[in-house]
Amino acid sequence: MINKGIPRIYRRPKESPLIGIVIPTVEAVAEAIAKRDKIRTIPSGSYALRMPLD
Repeated sequence: MINKGIPRIYRRPKESPLIGIVIPTVEAVAEAIAKRDKIRTIPSGSYALRMPLD
């Protein structure tokens, strides 16, 4: 099942046997858009402070 989240963004929710339908996280959506548009995202603000260093 594919449903519409926001204009021009479609999501394919996963089904969990415990909690039902699970929609993708904001990070997963941003990663998919970056992959589609062949761009690199750069975190900023408090999100960048919480990121683990790899």
